[in-house]
Amino acid sequence: MDRFFTFTGIAVRRRLSLWQLAIALCPVVLLADEPSGPQPEHASISRGIADLASSDYARREAATRDLARSGSAVVRPLAEAIHRADDLEVCSRGIEILQELLVGDDEQAASEAERVLEQLSGHDDAAASRMALATLEFHNVALAEESQLRLESLGASIETTMIPDGRVGLHVTLNDQWTGTPDDLRFIARLPDVLQLSIHGVRLDEESVRQLSRLRRVDQLALFNTDLSDEAAARLDAALPGTKVDLRKGGKLGVGGQPLLVPCVITQVQPGSAADKAGIRVGDVIRSFDGQQVETFEDLTNKIGARGPGDKVEVGVERGDTVFDTELALDGWQ
Repeated sequence: MDRFFTFTGIAVRRRLSLWQLAIALCPVVLLADEPSGPQPEHASISRGIADLASSDYARREAATRDLARSGSAVVRPLAEAIHRADDLEVCSRGIEILQELLVGDDEQAASEAERVLEQLSGHDDAAASRMALATLEFHNVALAEESQLRLESLGASIETTMIPDGRVGLHVTLNDQWTGTPDDLRFIARLPDVLQLSIHGVRLDEESVRQLSRLRRVDQLALFNTDLSDEAAARLDAALPGTKVDLRKGGKLGVGGQPLLVPCVITQVQPGSAADKAGIRVGDVIRSFDGQQVETFEDLTNKIGARGPGDKVEVGVERGDTVFDTELALDGWQ
């Protein structure tokens, strides 16, 4: 009678050939090769991160060099270590490693390092936030020309502008020509001296708000018909205390005027606009909008901004000795 051997629940006759026996044993071999502990690379990264806090200078230096060679695998554990660290040495060396990855040839590592630095720029620890911002800004200066070309290829309009206080910089406009994603908004932060950013008819989401929150040097931010929630707009406004955020739901009358002059005299009417179709002319004075009194052109634009495209409103107009009301449907910003 043949004897039987059992391997992982498989009965095998003793007369089996060596080849057949090897096949029968294959599951056992595979299971034996499965790593039971941390991968060597991960263990090495963990040791290296721990060594960043070492009291031995040479050990800290060696860990910094080795971690910088680890590529994208080091980015996430390094970010977690920086967030947890209460040691300035770990924080500064961690950001130094991210900076090396940022300018390296590994595109994946560079992209992930940039995202982590962006997150760290809003860190509760002021020192970490300043170091991350300084690293990003230095990097962005080097990439400014490339970023402008990238934005223009996605449909952005970039022009030189001067604001009332005399500063000269860039005015970036995104409208219906824009084909980029919310993530592409990060290229705007790489441009030097962006003073004005106008976004017309482009839907903004949470990622968009995070990217726009980095534009701390922008003087004016106009958001028209972007579907941005009031809560998100409030967060953005709080993140940009030095920026005038002009948020409108997308209604457009199609007129121009002097913001602070009283009364609200119309100095421009866009051909084909809702105002033009309603018979409003240059020189007319707008006295009311949708039943509310209008004092200045800025007052008018604020009231228009609270309404959306297609909304029907009544506009009170004074022309010479004549006062009349005209009903119209607002256009939308594109």
